[in-house]
Amino acid sequence: MYKIDKGIPVQTGNIHDKYPFAHMQVGDSFFAADGDIRKMRNASTGWGRRHGAKFSLSAVVEDNKKGVRVWRTE
Repeated sequence: MYKIDKGIPVQTGNIHDKYPFAHMQVGDSFFAADGDIRKMRNASTGWGRRHGAKFSLSAVVEDNKKGVRVWRTE
């Protein structure tokens, strides 16, 4: 289970039911420790196409753990 965070700004630059896409509102994000950004991008894009949502992803390090942060942007 992933904790949904609010108020974390989107970083620029740089499966489906497994992630909490359906529970997210615009501006929410979650961190997946050791997440594979390619798999998560595919999952978020597919879910977003079916449900009219868009996501932004970034590889990040949080609390000394590499992972992926996913933001709902639309």
